[in-house]
Amino acid sequence: MSLPAKYIEIKAKHALGRGASAPVTVHLELLVGCNMKCKTCDQWRRYSDNPDYKKTELTTDEWIKLADELGAMGVNAVGITGGEPLLHPGLFEIIKSLKRNKIITHVNTNGTLNSDENVRRLVESGVDSVTVSIDHLGEEHDKTRGVPGTYSRAVEMVKKLKAAGIKRVGIGALLMGQETAQIENLAKLAEELGVEISFGGFDLGLLKQDVAEKKTAYQKFAENIDTVLKLRKTHKSIIVLPDYLQYMRRQLEKEETIKWCYAGFGVCIVRSNGDVQPCYQFPSAGNLHNKSFKEIWNSAEMRELRKRIKGGCKGCFANCTIEPSIILNDPFAAFNFYRFKLSKIKK
Repeated sequence: MSLPAKYIEIKAKHALGRGASAPVTVHLELLVGCNMKCKTCDQWRRYSDNPDYKKTELTTDEWIKLADELGAMGVNAVGITGGEPLLHPGLFEIIKSLKRNKIITHVNTNGTLNSDENVRRLVESGVDSVTVSIDHLGEEHDKTRGVPGTYSRAVEMVKKLKAAGIKRVGIGALLMGQETAQIENLAKLAEELGVEISFGGFDLGLLKQDVAEKKTAYQKFAENIDTVLKLRKTHKSIIVLPDYLQYMRRQLEKEETIKWCYAGFGVCIVRSNGDVQPCYQFPSAGNLHNKSFKEIWNSAEMRELRKRIKGGCKGCFANCTIEPSIILNDPFAAFNFYRFKLSKIKK
């Protein structure tokens, strides 16, 4: 099914409270293992808290089987996350299987595993785009990631990926109350490297802060959003949708209940243990160890979760679900998405 046809189908079925025949985008969390100890993420703690968790994770063969099923259903795009995807021994074969199924494939990485071998194999896999996470410049980035030398390796990874000819290479930054100069310098860094940069929202609740510190962080978060909205006018490297930034700004001023989220309707997540969830905020509708993705997508459990989601959510900044939902909800935002992002992949 073409993207315009899928767009119309998802909007029509969302209005009826039903899921599309297949999601337009699926996020695959290949593993929760990571070589970082980020303050901004609790994924790596899952191995520390539960060393047996890895035994529950899907095998490479199971991920490849899923890729074939997603292709047969007509899923358009996949985002690969972790943990750190480059730690997964089957990453490149999984990407190849997604590309065999004509699925647009994106990888998020912290950029530290930047060997020439990994870069070469990413190119050979046919991956469409890669985003390297950089939230600060220099030592501040290393402190956030919990490992010295992270910033320099991430920048080197961006350079290598661009030189190797990956279709779209970008920097992904989380807004978390950085100083304005940091945001400005990140935009400059992207331009100096000749790549794009996108800014996403961050759950400030993950940071270990007292009430007063969190209040200050939220104020700075609002300033971050205003800064990015301003920088978009002069920095073409910034590709985050203004609609998403404006949504986050409204949420900070007055938390609104949203009933237009498309999690479970056109977007979903597959966790490394096989759980299929509408988004990170809602429970699993089923597990791939026991059922096929199609069975779970069309299950009574998923239908019940869709009712809850359509009833309204609050306080979500996650760009993995909110940005696609804005795109699906607003035709003008969909046009911006094609203009800023998708057209560059399809060239």
